[in-house]
Amino acid sequence: MKNKDELIRYIDMCQASLAESTSNDYIQNHGIHGETFDFTDTGIEGFWMEDVENVYIVFRSTELTTKEILENFDFLPKNGFHRGVANKVSDELFFYILNLKLKTSKPLFFIGHSLGGAIARYFGYKTSVTKSSYKVYTFGTYSTTRKDFSFYKMSDAKHYNYMVSNDKVGLIGKVFAFFCGYKDKYIYLKKKGCYSMENHNLVVYREVIENG
Repeated sequence: MKNKDELIRYIDMCQASLAESTSNDYIQNHGIHGETFDFTDTGIEGFWMEDVENVYIVFRSTELTTKEILENFDFLPKNGFHRGVANKVSDELFFYILNLKLKTSKPLFFIGHSLGGAIARYFGYKTSVTKSSYKVYTFGTYSTTRKDFSFYKMSDAKHYNYMVSNDKVGLIGKVFAFFCGYKDKYIYLKKKGCYSMENHNLVVYREVIENG
């Protein structure tokens, strides 16, 4: 795997985003500056960080709360995008991200695992309106996007959606795609064994990439 070190770095960012303390440690150790964010009205958390070359915006994975589980399974499309995710993005968060985009000339990277990846993907498409240089990296994120999503055709974002081959969330994502016409493309990371929710863990993703 040619970009192994890069992918491991993004996995580590996703792992750091799980708590404010580890996010701040990551920013301090690897960035020029940045900050954590927590939009309590929707439960979206994460951090952004600027280094010498890029700006990274990292969204936290799903928490096992009833609310977030139901949001994940609210998979019918809303204007062409997964409804549970689209409804989760508040105006406050949208303008927070927009402000970050407008303040920098550096390339933007939207990164996330699971639900965090779905939010990263959403902003990756919407960024096509205001920013030309950006990429999206998701890990273990289910299908979310129809071709009639209003920003789908405008977007020239480079989306890299990684899925461990026997991650059970990937199987669920195929059901979403079948019923809703979602068109997200995936890069599958091969792992032997049966489908399992254990294979959705970031630790597993890191191991598979390291051994790939």
